Amino acid sequence: MITVYRIKRSPEFMSGFINTLKLSEQLWGGDSDSQLRQLNSMLMHNEPLSPIWKQGVSSTFKKISPVSEKVPDISYWSGSMLLLNAGAYELLKDRIGSEGEFLPITVDGKLMQIFNCLSSAREKEELCVQRYFQGNLLPGLETLYFDDEDVVDRFLFLSKLEGGKTLYCSSHFKALVEELEFEGLGFDEDLIGPF
Repeated sequence: MITVYRIKRSPEFMSGFINTLKLSEQLWGGDSDSQLRQLNSMLMHNEPLSPIWKQGVSSTFKKISPVSEKVPDISYWSGSMLLLNAGAYELLKDRIGSEGEFLPITVDGKLMQIFNCLSSAREKEELCVQRYFQGNLLPGLETLYFDDEDVVDRFLFLSKLEGGKTLYCSSHFKALVEELEFEGLGFDEDLIGPF
């Protein structure tokens, strides 16, 4: 049986940061409400960003906790994305490239890559339980299980049932990151936890 992890931020590492308004301004050169809505829709529906992506998109690192001091090799960006430094990109691009797209970004003056995961793994729907409160369906899941046969050969993936808002990985990816001694990611076996 393969173990699946929820990828999360590691508090001792800084995280790349750019809000959607600033990103929209960099992609389209203005602050149009319609362009901002388009970008938000693309992010919410896990659509490819490469058709609108431009060279020169830039960002900064920010502390995510009082102990955030180190710049990561690879970090959880948000939702379906990772941020990779040049070394992590070179060693991981061939292994994870089929699961999504790479988008160049300059972070604090250094060229890096955003990995935008676009693939979803098959869930064991009979074991996944939706959230309810007083008989009303709520967003999110109480339990999430993936089909072992579908994730055994994967590194990174999303869950359609969960809404594609969280990035998951197989134990193969976790082992690879540890073998290559890349720092910056947290791995959690609690697939639906809030933190």
